[in-house]
Amino acid sequence: MAAPATPVNSIEDLENLSEYKKIYLKGQFLHDSEVFLGPRTYLSHASNIPVPTASKPTIGYYVVTPFKLADSNKIVLVKRGWIPKEKKESLAKYADVVTIEGIRRSSEKVRHTKFDD
Repeated sequence: MAAPATPVNSIEDLENLSEYKKIYLKGQFLHDSEVFLGPRTYLSHASNIPVPTASKPTIGYYVVTPFKLADSNKIVLVKRGWIPKEKKESLAKYADVVTIEGIRRSSEKVRHTKFDD
């Protein structure tokens, strides 16, 4: 049996949870600040997305949307997933307060490459 999602009501709640913990948040998406990372090629064999080939790759974007926690001015970034470029303009937007469920991930560590002169 899968563990239930843990409610997150503050940034402190989020920081105190281990990575890959199943969580849920209540708040509002800030679509005006949404970011589309790409274009990127999707490399999956999912049945509802065409499999890229060398002659016809599937191009799209990863969608990252700021999410303002309810009863707070704190914002977390939500990686909403990958979409084909044809769906970019028709992506669902939520105006009301919603509850979302996901997996907590830490910020990625910046890796620096040192070059010898």
